[in-house]
Amino acid sequence: MPYVFDFDHSHRRPPMEMKDLLGGKGANLAEMTSVLRLPVPPGFTISTDACRAHMEGGWPEGLDAEVARARGRLERAMGKAIGESPAALLAGSGQIDRFFSLKDAAPADGLEWLDATPRTQGGTFEWVRLGFQGNTLKAMELKDNFGQKTILKFGGLDENPRLKPELFEFTPPKGVDVMREQ
Repeated sequence: MPYVFDFDHSHRRPPMEMKDLLGGKGANLAEMTSVLRLPVPPGFTISTDACRAHMEGGWPEGLDAEVARARGRLERAMGKAIGESPAALLAGSGQIDRFFSLKDAAPADGLEWLDATPRTQGGTFEWVRLGFQGNTLKAMELKDNFGQKTILKFGGLDENPRLKPELFEFTPPKGVDVMREQ
């Protein structure tokens, strides 16, 4: 049983009739892509069957492989690796130089700067600059292909803090029914 469906997957029924499999958002994205032919970025949905299987017996066998194949299709459809996004710089994948050309930039504002330019053309960003104080990332500047510049400043970061389990408790608001499939 497949658990992963590309947005443009050819289903036997209209996607809006398959919310039970694709979920509401997944069905809407599939409808926009495959039926209405709207310019939706490529992507994929992990089915509600996968969620149910996980709830009943743990992580479904084969799901990792399906997601890896879907990600490969997505990367090819985008014409570039997901690793070229600025988020990859923050994730610290260890492969930054595979997706970006890196060069030291002049110090400014008390920070040491690193310029990162995507290795392929046609992505969403022209360049990204990372500002460090020692080994700590303090700022990130991004220039997108529309000429817009975004500046992010990082402060008060606590790397891998120990969090109390009670922080993850959920109490439904009054008047909300919580349904659980058994």
